[in-house]
Amino acid sequence: MEIELTYTKVGDYYIPNLALEPQPDRSLGKYGLLRLRYLKEHRPGLFNRLTLSGKLFAHLLETEDAANDMLDSMMPGMAKEAGAPRI
Repeated sequence: MEIELTYTKVGDYYIPNLALEPQPDRSLGKYGLLRLRYLKEHRPGLFNRLTLSGKLFAHLLETEDAANDMLDSMMPGMAKEAGAPRI
């Protein structure tokens, strides 16, 4: 696998033309930030791999969405068991 890079000459130096892929226009919530902290502290290899491949933010958003979906499905049952009144 060969990667072709283009360069721009600035003065006496050649600088590679690199660009990041656009990131989704969303911010991370509680569960995305918790996953980020976990990856940094306990899984540095996975954290580095996701960061270098540009997939970290997408992974964190996926974790955020999955946690929120799970919470939304669990809360009505837990409220019913606890005897909370319906709103």
